Amino acid sequence: MVATSIAGVAIVAAVGVATVVKEVGQAAIEGATGVDLSMVPSVKNGLKQLVNPKNLISTQQRHEMTGSIIKKLTKDMKKNGFDESKPISVVKSKSGKMHIENGHHRVEAAKRAKIDKIPAEVFNQ
Repeated sequence: MVATSIAGVAIVAAVGVATVVKEVGQAAIEGATGVDLSMVPSVKNGLKQLVNPKNLISTQQRHEMTGSIIKKLTKDMKKNGFDESKPISVVKSKSGKMHIENGHHRVEAAKRAKIDKIPAEVFNQ
């Protein structure tokens, strides 16, 4: 994690940028730095969210996913739960539907392991 202080405002790159924006305010940071934070995905689209895997729409067809990987992930998730350090990526449409962008195997494994909330980075369409 890289931290920089500009005009007394702490800006944390990568992992903590959304937290800083939430606490300090996007306008204050942009005013102090002249940086357009809307171009940073985690700021533009919000924080990580917990989502129900059953509500996600796959953008991959079944034949594109490897059964052995899903079985291995399912077994691991039943034992250890979903690895929250590796959120999936979803794109939220204007109608509110969430389409999986990255993490299809993990979503399918979570469904099979009967996990009802998984971490996701949600990007607006």
